[in-house]
Amino acid sequence: MDEHEEVTDEFEGAKLWWDSVSRSLPSQSISWYPPPDSRRYYRLTFHRRHRELVVGSYLAQVLREGREVGLRKRQRKLSTNNPSDNWYGYKRAVWSHIVFERPSTFDTGR
Repeated sequence: MDEHEEVTDEFEGAKLWWDSVSRSLPSQSISWYPPPDSRRYYRLTFHRRHRELVVGSYLAQVLREGREVGLRKRQRKLSTNNPSDNWYGYKRAVWSHIVFERPSTFDTGR
């Protein structure tokens, strides 16, 4: 979600609004880049009468779905250990990794 973008959601008849907010502390210097101490967060707005519904079940569902999306999008990595010589002639372990992408699945028959 981009800054100042708003997304509307509906849950069990309640209408909810999410928006992205960025706040930063005043900086002493002039810079073209955002200050390193800026804070970005999401704000959820809803009618007061839906508070029990939002706190009781909606937020739990949002967290559960967020975890599931994170697991689905997680990249698996294939790591190898290649010993190499350093400046002093000693062997040392050098771990490297690549993103593990299977070219085929059991379903495709390849």
